[in-house]
Amino acid sequence: VSIQMLGRTIEQTFPASISITEDSVLVQGEYQLTHADLGLEPFSLLGGAMAVGAEIDFTYRLRANVVAQ
Repeated sequence: VSIQMLGRTIEQTFPASISITEDSVLVQGEYQLTHADLGLEPFSLLGGAMAVGAEIDFTYRLRANVVAQ
């Protein structure tokens, strides 16, 4: 997948579970990126006393259903 952020395009691969039935396709999974993967620095305040974690968790579920015509 291509991720576009802050004028950069980053190519990433990620795991997926794919289920196909008569009337639908379901793709789902989860993965983790770091701020560095995206060319970002983690947000922090007070000289680093308060900061967000370095990792960003993604969970996705995509479903496509057959539409009767």
